[in-house]
Amino acid sequence: MDDLIKQMSSPTWWISTIVIAFFVNILAAYAKPLADKFVSKWSEQVRERLRIDREQREKVVDYLIEQPSRLVDIRTDAIFTSLRVIQALLWALFWTITLEFLTKITGSYAIYDISRIGIIVIYLYFIISGLQQFARYRRLRIIIDQCAGSIHTFESMPPDIVDSLRREDAERKTSPPPGGQPQ
Repeated sequence: MDDLIKQMSSPTWWISTIVIAFFVNILAAYAKPLADKFVSKWSEQVRERLRIDREQREKVVDYLIEQPSRLVDIRTDAIFTSLRVIQALLWALFWTITLEFLTKITGSYAIYDISRIGIIVIYLYFIISGLQQFARYRRLRIIIDQCAGSIHTFESMPPDIVDSLRREDAERKTSPPPGGQPQ
């Protein structure tokens, strides 16, 4: 502490601080336009990517409105993707517990260090995989919600689909099952 106070009281420290601040100021003046150009270009690329994604999603929604039977495929894919998220998280948990258990059983520091690294690597792998699947699930849910509103309600579905679903339900209730007995 005394050394720091002694250095701060010397004129050399003050002059070197001023010189360094001057050079940092000059460097910042040249770096700012480059940073602005980089951020502008990056922002433009993000906007373009989002625009392309939005257009593709609108094309898929238009296709699903024209072909409502394909909506079942998208919903099935969304369910499958959500199961993949759960699977990835369960694998991460399983391998974390397994490696922790092996470490406790053996008591070896070498295995302990290897298993700690293994836990981190495996956990990160499955978590990243789960997050990727979750992002895919969110994209599918956006398409489903735009096309059909909610899975559980008929209010926002196209009227022809609602009518065909109600007709199918009515036919199912009036027609006898393959065994011969009406429901």
